[in-house]
Amino acid sequence: MTPIEQLPRYIGDLDGHPDPRSFRVALPDGLDDDARLQLEEHPVIEIVDDTTQAQAVIIRSATKFPGDGNIKGEIGEKKFEDHPNLGLIVRSGDGHENVDKSGASDHGVVTVNTPGISSRDVATQATAFILDWARHTTRGTLGLRSHTWEKKHLKPRELGEMTLGIIGNGNIGSQTKTLAGGFFRKTLIFDSDPEKTETKTLEELLEQSDVVCIHVSGKAEIFTPEMLSKMKPDSLLINTSRGSNVNKEALLQRMNDDNGITYATDVFWGEPPDFDSPNSPKKGDPTVTAIIEHPTHFIGTPHISASRIGNQQDLSRVAVARILEFAEQGSINPDDVPGHTFPKISLGVKKTPGARVMFVHESEPGTLGIISTTYGKYGLNIEDTRTTDGMSLPQGTKAITMLDVAGDPQEINRVTQVIVGLIKAVRSRVLLFEKSGEQTAATSASAEASLVQPDQWTESDSHHRAPESLELVGAP
Repeated sequence: MTPIEQLPRYIGDLDGHPDPRSFRVALPDGLDDDARLQLEEHPVIEIVDDTTQAQAVIIRSATKFPGDGNIKGEIGEKKFEDHPNLGLIVRSGDGHENVDKSGASDHGVVTVNTPGISSRDVATQATAFILDWARHTTRGTLGLRSHTWEKKHLKPRELGEMTLGIIGNGNIGSQTKTLAGGFFRKTLIFDSDPEKTETKTLEELLEQSDVVCIHVSGKAEIFTPEMLSKMKPDSLLINTSRGSNVNKEALLQRMNDDNGITYATDVFWGEPPDFDSPNSPKKGDPTVTAIIEHPTHFIGTPHISASRIGNQQDLSRVAVARILEFAEQGSINPDDVPGHTFPKISLGVKKTPGARVMFVHESEPGTLGIISTTYGKYGLNIEDTRTTDGMSLPQGTKAITMLDVAGDPQEINRVTQVIVGLIKAVRSRVLLFEKSGEQTAATSASAEASLVQPDQWTESDSHHRAPESLELVGAP
C-alpha cells in the first residue's frame, strides 16, 4: 500500500494547452461559509462567478437546467448549450427535478445530488404533524389565542389503536416508520417498486390506514379524486413531498365531508401559496385559500421540513465532497444514487504520476479498441481503465470511459485530442498528477502556448482536428 504522503497530487487539468489549469467551480445559489472556505483554500480549485466558465456547479432549487426546455419559465434558468465547459452538476438536496437528465446526458454532463441528509428532518416533520393532529396542539393554541376554552371539544386521539400508512419506501419513508411507527398498532407501506412494497395496492393501504404519509419523488398526481375517496373518515393525510401529488379540488371536498379528512402539509401547489385575498388586487386561487383557511381540518408549515439549523451546512459539506472527488480523481456518483445520468464509476486514488483521462461518448462497440490502439501507437501505456453506460434514452446512450495513461503529459494531451475526434466524444478531460514536491514538464510550458486550445473538459463536435504532428488512427 502506497503511503498517503507518497501519493501523486492532482495539479490541474490539461485543457488543450501545456499548462495545467485549476478546476473551476461556480456557486450560483450560494454555499455555506465553511464549505465555501474549503473550496477557496484548495490549491487547485478556482471559484468563478460565471457558470458558463465553470467545469462544475453546486446548485439548490433556484437554478434550473432545463435541457430540452421541459422546465420552463423559471428564474435562474440555465441552458446546457451555453455551458461548454460544464462536466458536473451537484444538486445540494434530495430533490433534483430542476435538472433535466435527458438534456444533461445529451451534453455529457454528470449529475449527482446529496440524498439522505434531509431525510430524518422530513420524517420528523411528518411525525410532528401526526402528534399535532392526535393531541390538537394547533387547534388548542388557536382557541386560546381567541380566548376560547375548548376542553370539551378537543379529545386527543389514541394512536395505539390506529394504522399508519406510508407511501414511498425510500430514505424518508423508512425514517418515518422508525420515528412514528412505534406510536401505532400497525404500519403499512406501499411503493411502486415491487421489491419495496408491503401492500399489494395503494387502495388497500388507503382503506386500512388512519394516517397516510406521502413520501414519494416526482410531481405526479397520486391522490386523484378516486384515491381520496378511498381514505377512511376522520383520517389524516400528510404531504411532505409535492403539492401536485394531491388533487386540490377533490381534497377540499373530502375535508368538507361529514367526518372529513385532515390535511397536514409542508408543501403547496405553488410557493408561496396563491392566496385569494379581498385586500389584494390580484385574483388568487380560491381552492388553495379555502384549504388553508379550513377551520378544523388543516395543519400547515411553509416548506420548512428541510430547513433545520445545521441542515444547509450538512448539505454543503457533502456537495463539496462530490466536487472534490470529481475534480481530484474523476470519481462519479460514489453512492451510486439512481436516477442520474451515470452510475458509480471510479478508478480509485491514483497511485502513480501521469494523467487520468475521461471521455464521454456514444455507447458503441469498438470504442475502447480505438482508444487503446491510438494511445499505443504513440508509445503511451494504459495502466488501468473503467467504462460504464449511462442512462438509456430514446436518443441513445452515452458512456464514460476512464483511463490512467503513463507517458509524457503533453503527448497524452495531444493524442487525447485525436481520440476525441475519432470516437466523437461529447466531452473529455485530462487530469494531471505529479509526485509531491516535483514539477512536471507541463508546468514549465509557456503561457503563450497555453492560449492555443479551448478547455479540455468541453463539449466536442465534428470539427476536432488532430495536431499536425499526429496521424489519425482508426479502429484495429
